[in-house]
Amino acid sequence: MKPKIYIYALLDVYYDAYYIQGLKEYFGVKKVYFNTSKFPKFNQDVCAILVEYPTYSYKIAIDSRDNSDIRPELEQWCDVYGVVNVQYSDLARYSKVISIGPSFGIKTASTLALYFTVFGNVLRFFNHIPHKKRYVSNFIAQSKRNYLHEYYKPIKAQKKYLFFTASLWKNEPETNAYRANFIRACKALHWFTFEGGFVPRSNGDNLGYDDLLASQKIFSLKEYTLKIKQSMVVFNTPAVLQCHGWKLGEFLAMGKAIISTKFYNEMPAPFINNEHYVELQTNTSEEIQKVLLGLKENPDKLIKLETNAFHYFQKYLTPVKVIQRIVEKAEKN
Repeated sequence: MKPKIYIYALLDVYYDAYYIQGLKEYFGVKKVYFNTSKFPKFNQDVCAILVEYPTYSYKIAIDSRDNSDIRPELEQWCDVYGVVNVQYSDLARYSKVISIGPSFGIKTASTLALYFTVFGNVLRFFNHIPHKKRYVSNFIAQSKRNYLHEYYKPIKAQKKYLFFTASLWKNEPETNAYRANFIRACKALHWFTFEGGFVPRSNGDNLGYDDLLASQKIFSLKEYTLKIKQSMVVFNTPAVLQCHGWKLGEFLAMGKAIISTKFYNEMPAPFINNEHYVELQTNTSEEIQKVLLGLKENPDKLIKLETNAFHYFQKYLTPVKVIQRIVEKAEKN
């Protein structure tokens, strides 16, 4: 018998629709039920799930925030706590916590269906939603994302093409510097055609990186996805608060050869340097140039990295695989 799946109605659907898709696929249900009465009065944006069978039930919390701290109210309430950004020390400390790895925003239904859902939810839970504008905006933003299957569409990478674009973050100078070094390395290697750069900041303060700005201010999501697929390699850095950014999940879903700086949070299974990605040691422009040239001259390694990245995603990170691991732990408790 299939269970009923209840989801705390105030979740951030822009971040957590990924797991709604996983729930539907894993349990083979067409519908999940948005609800508040079956849950404590959690803050807005909490992803809490109740899986209810006739004779038993279990509670799941999923934390996709950039922060790596454990929310005590969620940890105490749930049976299993799946966390995107988790430290090894917390995995050892909290028996309910598991690492679920990076995810990213995806579209899970037609735009019309999403609009019906959000406005229906606002009417039903009007008195429960403190930030109604943000709640609606998250659904609208989700409607503009790619469907997951669009990341899987194969496009052969071009050996002489490199693409990278990113925002400048005022409070993340280290990340800005690493990304600047990658852009400089790409521009210095004239054998490659490089496209991209930093997105200009709206206030005009580009933090000293005016020479590394993208000539095109904004790439649409469709353009961005296509250019990432065409790029020989992609560059990853932990994002805000050293988190697993959406880009990492997207790169793995697309089966890209990844060059990355050091990871600070755990992955759900061993993620191995020179098998699943190439980890930089000094993060300098000179080191990046050397890595790029080495990969250009070693197409077999490029293919290995692409293949292993995609297989890792399919084995551990798809929505249904994430939910499967969470449910397996819940069923054992």
